[in-house]
Amino acid sequence: RVVRLYRRALKTQYSWAVDRQVFIGEAEKLRAAFDKHAALEPSSAKAMALLKAGEAKLVDYTHPDKYICAYMPGGSLYMRNPPLP
Repeated sequence: RVVRLYRRALKTQYSWAVDRQVFIGEAEKLRAAFDKHAALEPSSAKAMALLKAGEAKLVDYTHPDKYICAYMPGGSLYMRNPPLP
């Protein structure tokens, strides 16, 4: 669950970042926050509390118009030239 949270947090951060350099700086801060608690036992109460708090924080910071890769569903190039039937 921690890896999924980290991945979703990076994707959310990428939606908010205006520039690639801004994103890299914020991603380093995010990684430092995750590494700070890397030594915790996964099943400990503190780890579970941090995980729930992180998921709640991620919901709060969700971007209203998130970045979608152009070739993925919802992107501007998705199914632009669909195959003929």
